[in-house]
Amino acid sequence: RRQRQMCIRDSTESFRIGERVEHMQITKDEASVFVSAGHDVHAVDLLSRDLIQTFATEMQVACLTLSQDDRRLYVAGGWADGFVSVFDTASGQVLHRLHGHERGVNNIALSPNGKRLATASADRTVRIWSTDPTAVTGSHPAGLDARSLARSQSGGHVATAALDGSWRLWSTIDMSLTASGVLQDPLY
Repeated sequence: RRQRQMCIRDSTESFRIGERVEHMQITKDEASVFVSAGHDVHAVDLLSRDLIQTFATEMQVACLTLSQDDRRLYVAGGWADGFVSVFDTASGQVLHRLHGHERGVNNIALSPNGKRLATASADRTVRIWSTDPTAVTGSHPAGLDARSLARSQSGGHVATAALDGSWRLWSTIDMSLTASGVLQDPLY
């Protein structure tokens, strides 16, 4: 099985991201892309393919998302103690970390208005965070190793899917479970 690599160049020379690319997100103005690979996130200019900046993390990056104004980068992953690092995209500095999951974070989604962040974890929970100030506003069981997370366009609901075939849908307003089910043929 051949590993796919992404070729990026900086102002001095070309290089390849040797790690497996886990997640990518394009900025709102479509000028750059953020690429997670291994313990790093690379910001790349889409036109020139120049490396703009590298954000080094303390964890294996599983997912990332950008704030609506592209000023904050939310990076999650880890194995034993999943957390989310919040970076300032201009300076590259870590603004703060969101702690609360007991295992790695598999997926994250930001609400359309940018005021809430949802995280799905291998600890079988989904947490909803307020982004300003940063705090957990709710936590619910998500099934066996929550892998997938989606938010509605309105931001009023969050859905998760887990390896055991279960799925759940919550209201982000009052954190009530509004629907759930199990797929007939789970993927595990």
